Amino acid sequence: MARNHRKFATIRTHRPDLLVRVSNLKLKSLMDDLTVHGVLGKSIAHVYTIEFQKSGLPHVHILVVLRADEMCSTSEHIDKFVCAEIPSSIENPRLHEIVTKCLMHGPCGIENPGAPCMEAGQCKKMFPREF
Repeated sequence: MARNHRKFATIRTHRPDLLVRVSNLKLKSLMDDLTVHGVLGKSIAHVYTIEFQKSGLPHVHILVVLRADEMCSTSEHIDKFVCAEIPSSIENPRLHEIVTKCLMHGPCGIENPGAPCMEAGQCKKMFPREF
C-alpha cells in the first residue's frame, strides 16, 4: 500500500517534535551500528553534525574513521556496502516508486512541460546538463 504523501507532509509540518524525536532515535541506532557494532569495520574516531533545512527537516553529516587494516581498499569491498541501482519494480515495487519519485529528476523540458520543475518553459534545476 502506497503512503499518502500529503498525510506525511501534514505530520512534518504540524508535529516537528515527533519528527525530531524519531530522527534522533534513528541517528542513535545508526551511530551505534557504525561505532559499537562495527558494521563497516572497527571505528577509531567519529564525528557528526545535525543540520536543519528551511523546511525544518533535519539531516546529518557523519564522518567515521576506520582502522587502517579495515578500510575499504577495493571496489569489490565497497560494493558490499554501497548500492547505486534503481530497485526492481518487480521485486520491490514500493521502494522502486519511492526512488523514482523522490530521488530522480525528470523527464522535463520539451518531453514533459508540465513537470513540477518547469518554470517559464525551462527547468528550474537547469536540466539537462552536460557531463
